[in-house]
Amino acid sequence: MRRKVVALLLLSTMSASLLAGCSGSSSEKAVSGSEVKELKQALAELEANEDYLVQTLMEAPDGNATYLEVVHNGGSYTEMPVDSDGKITDTLITDEENTGNYALVDWLKNDGTMYMTYTDESGNAGYYSLPKEYGKEMLSRNSGYFEDMVDHFTSVEKKKDTVTGDLGDGEEEFTMYECTLPDEYVKEILGASTYGLYSVYAEDKDTDENVKQLCEYYLEDLDMSLTFSDAKVTVAVADGNLRQVVLETGGLGTKMYVTKTFLMNSEYDLREEPDFSKASDYTDSMKELADFVADYDSYEEAMAALNSEDGTTSEGTEATEEGATAEEGSETEASESSTEETTATE
Repeated sequence: MRRKVVALLLLSTMSASLLAGCSGSSSEKAVSGSEVKELKQALAELEANEDYLVQTLMEAPDGNATYLEVVHNGGSYTEMPVDSDGKITDTLITDEENTGNYALVDWLKNDGTMYMTYTDESGNAGYYSLPKEYGKEMLSRNSGYFEDMVDHFTSVEKKKDTVTGDLGDGEEEFTMYECTLPDEYVKEILGASTYGLYSVYAEDKDTDENVKQLCEYYLEDLDMSLTFSDAKVTVAVADGNLRQVVLETGGLGTKMYVTKTFLMNSEYDLREEPDFSKASDYTDSMKELADFVADYDSYEEAMAALNSEDGTTSEGTEATEEGATAEEGSETEASESSTEETTATE
């Protein structure tokens, strides 16, 4: 699907740099007051919209990534940019009209029913079904996870000076807020699509025992990689509506930024809901590896054996950041149906 590049960064200080500490440990209580009430009202105004786009830009020392979430009727689906060969890419490639191709990577309904796309070795498209418990938690992505932040800020400062800018919906005047989010909630947000998913499987009594053990190995790995400092969260509000959220945090000695921009007035073509009737459970994709790992005393020993067999290097957990689960299911070439060519403009 072709879409015009619409969102711009309101803040221009997005560059990776060294951070003195690896993690924070704030013991401060969450604040309340008029500023928090204003932010909650801005969130309510955003959620009152039936259709809008959430554009995400993730910036980290090991590379950047961007993707779209199209919010519709309380649910949403994720699109990621693809190159000329139909493969998922971290960088949007645009043409002379500033449009680029996007592929569908997941579909989330307003009741928490969720599916993820994949392409098999023969190039055929398919879908995995994900746990509804997990999908219900993922509905907060419609607000850029701001609904998971606003009740936990330990400081909120409303800036006296407003900022004028254009995020893609025309020039607006923005009221800016600078907030502090404790590290434990940063982990929940940035690990939503990975830690959250594996936790559901690990805690579900009906999960295959070998798959459950594999998920527990993944969670151990994520406990290390999802180590962050307290975050500075910069919020932009225009006409009482939440318009942009920038989360700045550090982990393992570096800084990263996650920017969520909400676009209300962009014209775009909604995708038709795919036929999910033949979707298989996501754990089916994990079963073969889970059974292999179960034959060894540790995950590391199993990976060493696997590497010696195929001559490659395997990573314990491919994704450690918010939004990465969609990438996991779509690393191969995107299917023709998921890259349907329609045009969207501002």
